[in-house]
Amino acid sequence: MNYENELKKYLDNISGSKVIICRAGECGNAGFMIAFELSNKYNFWIYCAWIILDKDKVLATSADELEIKTGLTYKKVQLLEGKIVDSIELNPRNDLFVNFIDDFRLNAFCVILNTYEFSSNWELWIPNQNLIYTVTNHREVKRNKAHIIV
Repeated sequence: MNYENELKKYLDNISGSKVIICRAGECGNAGFMIAFELSNKYNFWIYCAWIILDKDKVLATSADELEIKTGLTYKKVQLLEGKIVDSIELNPRNDLFVNFIDDFRLNAFCVILNTYEFSSNWELWIPNQNLIYTVTNHREVKRNKAHIIV
């Protein structure tokens, strides 16, 4: 089943949300992964190639220093905390473009293939509905119930 339209509906509701917390490099060997929570309680996990821009200046990429707590990636992703989402766009390949009110941008490019450790490019978790939308390594949108362990 194609869940792309459902996902887009949720993404449209994110405008005006604030980034509460944003982290990278805290997932063992997956230092390039970004995880962030929004004020509307939606959560993103990005496993694929990404770039953070301030206007046209590159602040960090998934290929930068990954050391936990000291690397460039770890420090720069925290600059997104407190930023307010202006809009979110998907292109036909399901690449993700998060635009913030003050010209910051987070772009995620679906590049994960079967040879990588992860089978997803990025995910949107909606905790109050216990749903996760995943853009797979084949750029398809899947919907699953979250399996939360407390």
